[in-house]
Amino acid sequence: MMNIKNGFIGVGIIIIVLAILGGGAYLWSQKSVSNSPDIFADVPMPADVNDWKIYRNEQYGLSIKYPPAWRLTGKTSDARGAGALVIFDSGAGEIGINSMGDNLNFSDRPPGTTAEEIERSKMGLDQFMNMLKKNDSMQVKKSSLNGYNAYEVTGTAKIGVAYPIDYKGPTEPPVDTIVPLSIFVENVEEEVFSIIFWARAARTNLTITEKQFLSTFSFSQMTL
Repeated sequence: MMNIKNGFIGVGIIIIVLAILGGGAYLWSQKSVSNSPDIFADVPMPADVNDWKIYRNEQYGLSIKYPPAWRLTGKTSDARGAGALVIFDSGAGEIGINSMGDNLNFSDRPPGTTAEEIERSKMGLDQFMNMLKKNDSMQVKKSSLNGYNAYEVTGTAKIGVAYPIDYKGPTEPPVDTIVPLSIFVENVEEEVFSIIFWARAARTNLTITEKQFLSTFSFSQMTL
């Protein structure tokens, strides 16, 4: 018996993908440009922000500042660390940053699918979120994070145990699971990253320090 939490991109992303697939929606559209207000444009920064540490990932070209009291790690004891570039432990909860690549089409591909077919079926952040909006249990808000195209995702989704096809034993029904506050942000190359606040169910639950942390997120080069 295999638990779905063992996914390669982390249980938070798996919950969101399952919510999309459960809605049965499939949508193709052109990438749109976000003119939405910035999530944390008016967050006052602390006086000691210059003393904050900086996490940089040269491979993915991103950086973010964090308070020196926070613990930084790439691993946790459960699926939260699966696929994460980095995990921040603020003492009040964990925050993970994940790379999701430039294709959010998680549909199964039949054997023999060519590279050209995969390229044609690529799905960007806007298309992915348009699909997610079709699930009534999810709340999707288009926004902007420091000038980058972004979305906030909250809500609930049914998640449970995935069983082998030939499994004949007792099964457990799926349960409603709260999706942690997830910020999806896209760079100018249309590569998507998720920032997941594992202990928060909504943006209104964030502490002022967590808001300040998020407001320092940046990609190495920005051409808007």
